[in-house]
Amino acid sequence: SSCSALASGTPERLPFPAKRRAWKHVRIAFFFAQEKGKVWLEPSTLGWTPGYWEPPSLLLPEGATAAEVWSAQGGRGQVLSLIGEFRHTITHHKIQAQVFPLHGALGVDCRSPASVPLSGLGQKALNSSKKSFPARV
Repeated sequence: SSCSALASGTPERLPFPAKRRAWKHVRIAFFFAQEKGKVWLEPSTLGWTPGYWEPPSLLLPEGATAAEVWSAQGGRGQVLSLIGEFRHTITHHKIQAQVFPLHGALGVDCRSPASVPLSGLGQKALNSSKKSFPARV
């Protein structure tokens, strides 16, 4: 055999490979609002990328719609129709993300995306919104 531990009679001393963590499937909704060429961005709240910024987002429980969750959380503005979708993988999470524009989200903290460090998820969310709002983001 080519296994030196087996040949020496000591295979029980070797550690077993760690079990792979199962993938967790997650649904996230991002909400897009803009004012005067700036976009509503806030520090990441989902825990994967502390210190990075992205559009407001919420985890979507199975069977729940983005509008229901946004309203239940007291979100500002009305959630309009889906404008983009993307997938992202990070730390054993397979993420299915959707991007929704907001109507009437007044008084939110809009800023230039170039003024803050964006998370990978945040950048993908903004790229998805550019397809619907190309001249504004």
